Amino acid sequence: GGTTGTGGATGTGGATGTGGATGTGGKGGATGAGGATGTGGATGTGGTTGTGGATGTGPCAGLCSNPVSAPPSMTFNLGTGATCNEVVGSVTHLVCGNFVAPRTFSVNGTSFDCVAGSGGVLPAPINGGFCMEASAGQYSYAYFTTY
Repeated sequence: GGTTGTGGATGTGGATGTGGATGTGGKGGATGAGGATGTGGATGTGGTTGTGGATGTGPCAGLCSNPVSAPPSMTFNLGTGATCNEVVGSVTHLVCGNFVAPRTFSVNGTSFDCVAGSGGVLPAPINGGFCMEASAGQYSYAYFTTY
């Protein structure tokens, strides 16, 4: 037979493709709004008012609190604070002194001038005696005595 032909030329491969471009990242989301401000709590209610102490039944009842008993016919030095003394017994007169104005002194609500070194007849007794009240002031040796 005839001559055998030669094979055709081998083809070359196509060009290798390149990868696509890398994508860019997405944008951030919108910032959230702040929450609502809370309201304050309710105001508490005040406590209940206490009841007053016992009034008492002695000469100083209703005039002054916590009277100190003073024996009749005895000199009583007062110090410099306000005082409240009860004298129960058979006395009719008072002597007082060594007070410095504006310090005051009263018996059963009747004023006596102890700044001038006063004295005199006591007012009518209340509840069987006398309530002696001195305001705070000088001197520490201010006094009263009953007889």
